[in-house]
Amino acid sequence: MGVDSVVLACSYNHEYRGNDLFAKIKTEAAGEQQRGRQYSNHYIYRNGDDVKFLWQLQGVPLAGYCLINALRSQARRIAIVGNKNILMLANAFHEEFKHELRDREFSFAYEGDTPSMSGTIKAGVKALRLADDEPYGLVCGDIPLFADYDVLLDDPAIEKNDVVLDLNGFENLFKGQEWPGHFPRYYHWKIDGVQIKEPNCYLLRNTKRLNDVIEDIYATRKSGRSGGFASLLLRRLPAKLPLAAPYLFLHEGRNLGRLATHYLTSHFNGGFDKKVADWNGNHMSWLLSTLSGAGIRVRSTHNDPGRIEDVDSVEDFALLGAMSASDHFLHQHHDDVRRFRYEVMPRIDGDAIFKRFPAYANDWCWKLGLKPLFDGDEHVVDVNKLFPQLTSVMVGNGVRTHHQLRRDARQKNLPRRM
Repeated sequence: MGVDSVVLACSYNHEYRGNDLFAKIKTEAAGEQQRGRQYSNHYIYRNGDDVKFLWQLQGVPLAGYCLINALRSQARRIAIVGNKNILMLANAFHEEFKHELRDREFSFAYEGDTPSMSGTIKAGVKALRLADDEPYGLVCGDIPLFADYDVLLDDPAIEKNDVVLDLNGFENLFKGQEWPGHFPRYYHWKIDGVQIKEPNCYLLRNTKRLNDVIEDIYATRKSGRSGGFASLLLRRLPAKLPLAAPYLFLHEGRNLGRLATHYLTSHFNGGFDKKVADWNGNHMSWLLSTLSGAGIRVRSTHNDPGRIEDVDSVEDFALLGAMSASDHFLHQHHDDVRRFRYEVMPRIDGDAIFKRFPAYANDWCWKLGLKPLFDGDEHVVDVNKLFPQLTSVMVGNGVRTHHQLRRDARQKNLPRRM
């Protein structure tokens, strides 16, 4: 058995406040279209206590899927970090699943008044009562279809590192599919020749050397935004220069030059879509470890599409909603999902995002000038009608990819023939 503690991060910053929320969302979507992006997004930004983790697939909030996934994992200690609405969800979940949780430590941690990744980690670590240097998993609460946490928690690389970043690699996730795969994303970097995106789940150690730089490391997650990586370079490279200079000159001079050019042009152009560098995973691990002072292992090996299918936008939600509506057995723990919908959700005495979510989501779409997501209280509108760029082919490919992953996992666990 590997790591036995997990933090579910169901908190994120207040990007926008006030009445301009929907205007900002529309402006960003228009900006992506002007830059020529084929798949633009209407982002689901925080609206007071209503966070994207409460948006419902088949009647179950995204955070509910993560609670189920953690319950059915090897984790003996589970902490969920969020606001008062996440607390209501966690309490209702505990009341229904308390018998399955009786041999676990299950806790809620408040996100704080100024949510941040470092704040979320500190709150989760405190709730788990982790010892110094103890490893744990961190899973963002907007990846509902990542169901097999044990694959993350059993990664032996954490034994010799402070953080393990198994990046989302296009070639690993979407074998046989042409770009953009079944889940539209843009890839600006490469690791060992694999086009990569930032991870949405991590293995970490509870060490001061890591906690001190976690915001910088997390800022590098957006592979289309080099701000966090540049911050590490600018703030830490001078002190590390005697050690790093020979290595950088011999191995990464070309890549660092491309990074600098990319960073400057993106600053002046307001965005970019070009691939910047093709890094060697061992080189990147060494460089980030040297700059940060923490042991960081970088690679791209996993093949679970659920790790990249995060819900950042209405478009993301529509695509995963269409996948879930087309196959009620899509989720690995589909019986628990159904139980959550019909036993847990009625326990929550919440407002519209809990009790009348289809109407709530349709109101979002109306304010954004989009067609309604839901037809009545149950059914997602045909994804082709809602967003023509999200085709039924993507929906079908997504469903098949998830079922193939489960077949492969079962195959690996079959006993050997003698």
